[in-house]
Amino acid sequence: TEAPGRRFYYSNLDAHLVTLALASRLPVPVHDFARDVLFAPLGIEAPEWQRSPLGLAQGGGGLGLRTRDLWALGQLYLGGGTFRGQRVLPAEWVQASLSPQAQANEAADYGYLWWLMKVPGPSGERVLPAMAGTGGNAVFLVPEADAVIVITTTNYNVPQPHQLTFKLLTQQLLPRL
Repeated sequence: TEAPGRRFYYSNLDAHLVTLALASRLPVPVHDFARDVLFAPLGIEAPEWQRSPLGLAQGGGGLGLRTRDLWALGQLYLGGGTFRGQRVLPAEWVQASLSPQAQANEAADYGYLWWLMKVPGPSGERVLPAMAGTGGNAVFLVPEADAVIVITTTNYNVPQPHQLTFKLLTQQLLPRL
């Protein structure tokens, strides 16, 4: 066994446990809190939550959002926690989320629910924050271009869908920015 903080293992359960802890402190259900505090300011109108057997909104994956909703979340983080001039998240939280909190593997570090992908670029390697979902769906922040790239797919039964997304990003999209 390793000492805490010495080895990285990704687990959706970790985020779900944080959601359960948050739910125990909120006066409203988590999905209502998220709607009022996060989704409404971003114009996200109909998120599709997966629910636990107890009916609780799952915080560890399975949230269905439209491409424009994913873009809005990307813009929120690209904007340091502001969206269309409105402060939605504390700047300190956004900064910590987009900073390395763990070394996940050789190709990426991990922040708070953000992958920090090491990507080859014209001037050498750069780091792009990324949200990654099932089937290769992903959101990438490209700060130097003030851009958010959203890739939505249906590659749920395809081997290594995130590798396909990364190939699309690095070979087709980033060279055009």
